[in-house]
Amino acid sequence: MPAANKIVNKMREVVEESGWLEASPQDFVAGTKGAHGMSDIGAQEWLLGGELPRVFQHFFRRRVSLYRKGDYVRFVLQVFQECGVSKPKPATIIRALTDARSGRTGRPRGGRK
Repeated sequence: MPAANKIVNKMREVVEESGWLEASPQDFVAGTKGAHGMSDIGAQEWLLGGELPRVFQHFFRRRVSLYRKGDYVRFVLQVFQECGVSKPKPATIIRALTDARSGRTGRPRGGRK
């Protein structure tokens, strides 16, 4: 398994090459929502349930599992740490991945109903 910092560096290269950093945050969000039809999903859910699973599968050549102590959860926590972003709880990671797999788009804020 490659070191997380190597994966983060590769992700930074991809972002720099994409030109995303030259767009304003508002333009980036609008473009992402338009391109991916994600008007009802938050950025964190989009990242946890959609983009990071693709990165994980690409680099590690294995499927993402739904285990709280599994490799995907550890990968996500390490990516967030490397990026200096507060880490989500494992349950949040699993829920975002489950929602993405089932086609649900987000949940009401304030917990499950």
